[in-house]
Amino acid sequence: MDQPAQDADVASGLLAYLARRLDAPGLAYAEAPARIRGGFDAAIYGFRLAAPPAALDGPLILRLNHPTTDPRRVRIETAGHNCLAALCYPSPRVFGAETDAAAPGVLFVWFVWF
Repeated sequence: MDQPAQDADVASGLLAYLARRLDAPGLAYAEAPARIRGGFDAAIYGFRLAAPPAALDGPLILRLNHPTTDPRRVRIETAGHNCLAALCYPSPRVFGAETDAAAPGVLFVWFVWF
Protein backbone atom coordinates (compact mmCIF):
# COMPACT_ATOMS: atom_id res chain seq x y z
CA MET A 1 0.00 0.00 0.00
CA ASP A 2 1.39 3.44 -0.81
CA GLN A 3 1.80 6.18 1.81
CA PRO A 4 -1.13 8.43 0.75
CA ALA A 5 -3.49 5.46 0.89
CA GLN A 6 -2.18 4.50 4.33
CA ASP A 7 -2.61 8.07 5.56
CA ALA A 8 -6.18 8.18 4.20
CA ASP A 9 -6.94 4.93 6.04
CA VAL A 10 -5.51 6.38 9.25
CA ALA A 11 -7.64 9.53 8.87
CA SER A 12 -10.89 7.66 8.25
CA GLY A 13 -10.22 5.03 10.90
CA LEU A 14 -9.26 7.59 13.54
CA LEU A 15 -12.31 9.74 12.89
CA ALA A 16 -14.64 6.74 13.12
CA TYR A 17 -12.97 5.64 16.35
CA LEU A 18 -13.11 9.12 17.93
CA ALA A 19 -16.75 9.59 16.90
CA ARG A 20 -17.61 6.36 18.73
CA ARG A 21 -15.37 7.08 21.72
CA LEU A 22 -16.68 10.64 22.16
CA ASP A 23 -20.28 9.71 21.28
CA ALA A 24 -20.19 12.35 18.55
CA PRO A 25 -21.55 10.82 15.33
CA GLY A 26 -21.16 14.08 13.39
CA LEU A 27 -17.51 14.54 14.35
CA ALA A 28 -15.34 15.95 11.57
CA TYR A 29 -11.83 17.22 11.05
CA ALA A 30 -11.00 20.90 10.93
CA GLU A 31 -7.59 19.68 9.72
CA ALA A 32 -7.18 16.06 8.64
CA PRO A 33 -4.27 14.10 10.08
CA ALA A 34 -0.99 14.98 8.40
CA ARG A 35 2.15 12.99 9.00
CA ILE A 36 4.84 14.72 11.04
CA ARG A 37 8.44 13.76 10.44
CA GLY A 38 10.12 11.83 13.20
CA GLY A 39 8.95 8.99 15.29
CA PHE A 40 11.50 6.21 15.51
CA ASP A 41 9.05 3.40 16.18
CA ALA A 42 5.69 5.07 15.58
CA ALA A 43 3.96 7.19 12.96
CA ILE A 44 3.15 10.68 14.25
CA TYR A 45 0.23 12.72 12.88
CA GLY A 46 -1.03 16.21 13.68
CA PHE A 47 -4.73 17.08 13.32
CA ARG A 48 -7.59 19.24 14.62
CA LEU A 49 -11.22 18.39 15.20
CA ALA A 50 -14.08 20.63 14.10
CA ALA A 51 -16.36 21.63 17.02
CA PRO A 52 -14.77 19.18 19.48
CA PRO A 53 -15.44 18.88 23.18
CA ALA A 54 -13.70 21.81 24.92
CA ALA A 55 -10.87 19.66 26.28
CA LEU A 56 -9.90 18.66 22.73
CA ASP A 57 -10.10 22.09 21.18
CA GLY A 58 -6.62 22.67 19.84
CA PRO A 59 -3.89 20.92 17.95
CA LEU A 60 -3.91 17.18 18.50
CA ILE A 61 -1.24 14.56 17.98
CA LEU A 62 -1.76 10.92 17.14
CA ARG A 63 1.10 8.57 17.94
CA LEU A 64 0.36 5.44 15.97
CA ASN A 65 2.28 2.46 17.28
CA HIS A 66 2.97 -0.80 15.51
CA PRO A 67 0.44 -3.57 16.29
CA THR A 68 3.18 -5.59 18.01
CA THR A 69 3.82 -2.81 20.57
CA ASP A 70 3.39 -4.03 24.12
CA PRO A 71 0.18 -2.45 25.52
CA ARG A 72 1.99 -1.79 28.80
CA ARG A 73 4.26 0.62 26.95
CA VAL A 74 1.23 2.65 25.81
CA ARG A 75 -0.09 2.79 29.39
CA ILE A 76 3.32 3.82 30.74
CA GLU A 77 3.68 6.56 28.12
CA THR A 78 0.20 7.83 28.93
CA ALA A 79 0.87 7.87 32.68
CA GLY A 80 4.21 9.63 32.21
CA HIS A 81 2.78 12.42 30.04
CA ASN A 82 -0.21 12.95 32.34
CA CYS A 83 1.92 12.97 35.48
CA LEU A 84 4.27 15.59 34.03
CA ALA A 85 1.34 17.69 32.79
CA ALA A 86 -0.29 17.53 36.25
CA LEU A 87 2.94 18.87 37.73
CA CYS A 88 2.79 21.81 35.27
CA TYR A 89 5.74 20.62 33.21
CA PRO A 90 5.47 21.38 29.48
CA SER A 91 4.19 17.95 28.50
CA PRO A 92 1.08 17.19 26.48
CA ARG A 93 -1.89 15.76 28.34
CA VAL A 94 -3.01 12.40 26.99
CA PHE A 95 -6.78 12.36 26.55
CA GLY A 96 -7.02 8.87 25.15
CA ALA A 97 -4.91 5.79 24.75
CA GLU A 98 -6.06 2.61 23.09
CA THR A 99 -4.43 -0.62 24.15
CA ASP A 100 -6.86 -2.98 22.44
CA ALA A 101 -5.21 -3.61 19.09
CA ALA A 102 -8.53 -4.89 17.73
CA ALA A 103 -10.24 -1.50 18.23
CA PRO A 104 -8.51 0.70 15.66
CA GLY A 105 -6.25 -2.03 14.28
CA VAL A 106 -3.16 -0.61 15.98
CA LEU A 107 -2.16 0.69 19.38
CA PHE A 108 -2.17 4.43 19.67
CA VAL A 109 -2.09 7.43 21.92
CA TRP A 110 -3.78 10.74 21.04
CA PHE A 111 -3.20 13.92 22.95
CA VAL A 112 -3.50 17.67 22.91
CA TRP A 113 -0.30 19.51 22.15
CA PHE A 114 -0.29 23.21 23.00
